[in-house]
Amino acid sequence: MALGVSLGIETSTWLKKLAVMLAVVGTLVSLDFGTMDFGSALGAASLLLNAVCLSAWLLMQRRLLDKGHAVLPLTAAMYAEVAVSVASRRG
Repeated sequence: MALGVSLGIETSTWLKKLAVMLAVVGTLVSLDFGTMDFGSALGAASLLLNAVCLSAWLLMQRRLLDKGHAVLPLTAAMYAEVAVSVASRRG
């Protein structure tokens, strides 16, 4: 939601702000900074990056769905685009 609000796709309401605050607080509470080493910090950062990428993916789909595109062809096209991109990088 925070990404959507910052990009101007979502409208900001007090309930959405509360949800974002609870998500951030929940994430901070679940991390144990006292015992964190490089490996666990890298893992936590990877999980957070994955969550941001998933929310960006859903926001891109939402914008296209709002324009009237069908769900199944849109999702298939987005997965195909990612697969072609990954395959082209591998050579």
